[in-house]
Amino acid sequence: VGAPATMKMKDRTFGLLMMAAGVLLISPDSLLVRLADDAAPTFTLLLWRNLFGCITQFVLTAAKLGGVRPMIGHMWQSGIFLILSMPIQACGTICLTLSFTKTSAANALVLFYLQPLWASIGSVIYFKDPLPRRTVVAVAIGLCAAVAVFFGTTLGDSDGGGETSVEGDVYGLVAGICYAVYFMVCRACAVARPGVEMLPAAAGGMALSVLVVLPLARDDLLTYTDDVFWLWVVLNGCIVLGVALLLMTSAMKFILPPENALIGLLELALGPLWVYVGLGEQPSIWTLGALVVLLITLGCHEYLGLRDAKNRKASEPDEGEGRDTPMVLNETPTDKKESGISEMPRVTHESIV
Repeated sequence: VGAPATMKMKDRTFGLLMMAAGVLLISPDSLLVRLADDAAPTFTLLLWRNLFGCITQFVLTAAKLGGVRPMIGHMWQSGIFLILSMPIQACGTICLTLSFTKTSAANALVLFYLQPLWASIGSVIYFKDPLPRRTVVAVAIGLCAAVAVFFGTTLGDSDGGGETSVEGDVYGLVAGICYAVYFMVCRACAVARPGVEMLPAAAGGMALSVLVVLPLARDDLLTYTDDVFWLWVVLNGCIVLGVALLLMTSAMKFILPPENALIGLLELALGPLWVYVGLGEQPSIWTLGALVVLLITLGCHEYLGLRDAKNRKASEPDEGEGRDTPMVLNETPTDKKESGISEMPRVTHESIV
């Protein structure tokens, strides 16, 4: 069982709130990308958007960790996890932006938020997580809602969903896989190296994406100086991208990857609605139905999760170390063997470094 499963209920609640706040902030992403893409070439948009996001994330991360030197210290200590996460995060953010510009918002988000499937599979295989039945059911319902949105935008009204393309759909699918793996790497770091923050990884991945896009956008860097373009890019990079990704990365320390991705499904419903409000791209009745289904599913899932956590806490003995104490991160190897917790993730990560 990974570290988040052993944390106190208040830690899990805090992680859920951070993840929910991050998703709400990032939900207008598709709208802001579309608005900026109308005023500039796609790679120019990508470069400036990710550059502003990178700067914001570095500033906020340094402030949270107590300065630039402590931030560099965390980056050094994260070692292989930082090296793995940066290219994964860079690939994810580039592919998602390209997906928004080449297919409908609903299609892009549907395929992107198949990530609960990838996160669930990876969590079971790598972390040996015994997923609660409620999470399995909720992920299944969420995926069904995602498929409903896909069919609604491709087979429904001619007005609902905008233009679609195979290329844009593939970008959305790849982006979802990248982010699922990225969040798993963040959690692996929390298990193997407690106390080491992976927040710099988000900023590092964004910086890497800027370097990747730079050769493709260098001829048009300052050509587009329209005030509206800069407004959308600054909002998207600093607020939507910069703050939201830091919140979502921080939340990974307190909740399981499937729960993380499940809450993120809210963007699947909210994203197309933002595009409808801003650009008139009308979502189909399937998308509206999926929103209701996802809200009910998430509400029931979290209610059952909090109820089970309270019941476990009430049944814990007063003395000794119960399951709700975060001792998995700090216990000795002997304690781990006695508790039946596998040491493979820790041994593997340390042997790599």
